[in-house]
Amino acid sequence: MNLYATVISGLEDIAEDEIARIVPEAAIVRRQRGRLYLDGGADLSRMLGLRSTMNIYAHVAERDHIPTDADGLDYIERWFAEIDLDEAIELHRAAHGWSGRDAPTFRVTAERFGRHAYQSPQIAAAAGAGIIDRYGWKASMKQYDVDVQVQVRDEHAEVSVRLSPESMGRRGRVAHGPASLNATIGYAMCIMAQPQAGEVFVDPMCGAGTVLLERAAFDTPAALVGGDRHAPALEWARANFTAAEIDAGLVHWDAARLPLGDATVDKLVCNMPWGRRIGSHRVNTALYRRFMDEVARVLKPSGRAVLLTLERRLMAGIVARHTELYIARTRAVAVGGLEPAIHIVRVRAR
Repeated sequence: MNLYATVISGLEDIAEDEIARIVPEAAIVRRQRGRLYLDGGADLSRMLGLRSTMNIYAHVAERDHIPTDADGLDYIERWFAEIDLDEAIELHRAAHGWSGRDAPTFRVTAERFGRHAYQSPQIAAAAGAGIIDRYGWKASMKQYDVDVQVQVRDEHAEVSVRLSPESMGRRGRVAHGPASLNATIGYAMCIMAQPQAGEVFVDPMCGAGTVLLERAAFDTPAALVGGDRHAPALEWARANFTAAEIDAGLVHWDAARLPLGDATVDKLVCNMPWGRRIGSHRVNTALYRRFMDEVARVLKPSGRAVLLTLERRLMAGIVARHTELYIARTRAVAVGGLEPAIHIVRVRAR
């Protein structure tokens, strides 16, 4: 059975590289924004261990010419009553088990793009009715074994079964802050930092510690240091580090006045305040200026900073005027309907 992986839009190439390295037998047969489709040779256990992907799905069926008028719901219900989910369900059962039950409980989640005479919840209800008609399974939106997904885009529909137990973007954390970073983005930022064994790796705005958790998973050990001005964030990070059994220093500090020596840091990677849940544009304007001065001071000449922010114009303007720094690369990503950017910042040659 073919699989597909969902990916943060803008990070598809990083996911492709990891798949080639971890699951080399899995050929990518189709690409689209935020998705990579794989042939049936992928080892599911290794796919579920990927760090660059959000979810893994069994690709079950797709169909064109779905009616966009009110008749579409009856059409979807009849179609789902014909769809064979058995192979996908056996993959799911082998990976997770269902507490000894023969029949799974299920839910259907739906996405709709385009102009239709019906909404996503109605699509999900029609698809669920078709599954009940064919299999007799019990539907449950909260206590479910299997998540069946249907995406309707104009007149095209695609059906899949989620094989990953939960979003991989929340992995590795027992404590979360209000703006905790998606773990797959943290992994990508570590990749963009080009990790090397023995480096000093600092997250000066570490929050719940996601970036440091991701860096600790690489087979190139590093001296990990995290800091934050908010004491509760350090408690979240400490709980996550303890649960993951990783060794990282945590310091209560102000990122605009880092207690670090000049040219002592190899890699500085962090999710900066976006001015929404935390901070504001006015606060960020002052903070970013002071912080980038600290970045210039603590980075080694060969070092690099990898910085995620929604304040793309502010970041670009501050670095453009900075005498010691330049942006080597900017990568736009899509997160929760927003388009922040990851900036790779380097020290100018002296």
